[in-house]
Amino acid sequence: MDWAKYWWQSVGGAHDMVLAAASALYFEKSVVIADFVRMPWSDIFCDFVEREYYTAGGSREIQYVIASDVDEPSNFLFSLLSSTTGYRPTQEQSAYIKNSGELRDRIFWVKDIVSEKLGAWCRLCKELAGALQFVFEISDDVRQVSGTEHIFLDRWVREYDYSIFALAAAFSRNDCQGVRTCRYIAELACMHHKRDAVKILDFALGFPPDADPCENGLPAKLVWRAQLRTAFHIIEEERLKFVDRYREAISDCLPQTQYDELIDEPENVELKLLLDLSKRSHPAPRLNLSYDEREWLKFLYYTSRNSLAHGKTLAPSDISRLFAM
Repeated sequence: MDWAKYWWQSVGGAHDMVLAAASALYFEKSVVIADFVRMPWSDIFCDFVEREYYTAGGSREIQYVIASDVDEPSNFLFSLLSSTTGYRPTQEQSAYIKNSGELRDRIFWVKDIVSEKLGAWCRLCKELAGALQFVFEISDDVRQVSGTEHIFLDRWVREYDYSIFALAAAFSRNDCQGVRTCRYIAELACMHHKRDAVKILDFALGFPPDADPCENGLPAKLVWRAQLRTAFHIIEEERLKFVDRYREAISDCLPQTQYDELIDEPENVELKLLLDLSKRSHPAPRLNLSYDEREWLKFLYYTSRNSLAHGKTLAPSDISRLFAM
């Protein structure tokens, strides 16, 4: 799998970012790509923007410029003119470039602009507005440059996009033990590495399904939150299965008091009360459960629900047991 290509083509927010840049260029705007160093696979971002630009019908040639190779932006563009015979030394170079019209068929994509050179490029962009187009790759989150489309990662790519990306990576593995395990690994990856798609990918592809996240350097609170999101609902689903299976018998045992509250509907009977109803002595109505069913209820209540409800993490074997249901 080419994950860099997948990121820019198939992850919704990332692809929308490509389209936003291409659309701005198509409508003859200049573009500032801010916080460029945080973009995953930023080296090929321009390839996808260029493709979308030409697919939309853009006609200007995109010329790539390495900012460190340019001492003075105005001199650089001036040197590209085929003829400067009408130029007078008292005239601003940018005005001459703009009036010549010679470079109007190009978009100058300027890469790796450092902060000390940014001012000169921004001034030139303003002076040539309406005549030339630029794309500026800027290493930090810079102020809005007048007359440009400001594009940055966090505006387009949201938590949902990272989650989808992590899920795709986890599901691509051959050693993951089911859908729930994949979701758990993806959740751990996103929580641990937040908005770093490259690290999320490495984690989702390489974390062993049976490993203990806490023993592998992940904070216990983070692991607990991931388990809440991926495992806690399974406990509730299992409780509802018991309620549906033994609805009539549960109804015969009601009403009951549960956490100082009167319970008269089977749907409201929690795991602890289910266990208590299975232990009642004759002649009181009771739930007739098998040994395995009682042990499963004990696991759901004491090992799983109580641990997660009180901020404790489950061991890998317990998580696997839940995910196997």
